Amino acid sequence: MNATDLRSLRYPAADTLAAIGDAIGDDAFPDQHDLDRIIRARTNGMADENATADPVEAKRRTAEALDILRALNVPKAQQNDRSALTLLALLDVRPATAWANAGAPLIGITPIMEFIRGQYGKDYAPNTRETIRRQTMHQFVQIGLVVQNPDNPGRPVNSPANVYQVEPAAL
Repeated sequence: MNATDLRSLRYPAADTLAAIGDAIGDDAFPDQHDLDRIIRARTNGMADENATADPVEAKRRTAEALDILRALNVPKAQQNDRSALTLLALLDVRPATAWANAGAPLIGITPIMEFIRGQYGKDYAPNTRETIRRQTMHQFVQIGLVVQNPDNPGRPVNSPANVYQVEPAAL
């Protein structure tokens, strides 16, 4: 965890922190899973409709997606957070979603950007659509990781209705 991660966290009130301490108790310190469960149970009131997922979980999931891209030998230029977040959107994997529950929805570039903003807190500027399309999605299609317009293969490549889906074998 770095300083940027810490600055992005919302901290609970003192009474909530005390309740977390009481739940942990004086016995053996809980493992990470139990500690996360205790904290989530005591801080669920902090969530709001505009809140993104826990930044630590989001960063961990992004790193895992990046590891997957490396294992698939995607070109070096696509081994970055933008491509990892795009892969997560293509698979509908949120920070708390198990990899076993990954899906393969049809999704366009703008909905991908909305997913990334809503689930991972990364807000790309609207003009980034072309960057995602040209420098991530195009390469994903070329290596066979993603299929473009599986619902209508005859759709023009410059159509605003273009959608993408993870190749079923890759899923």
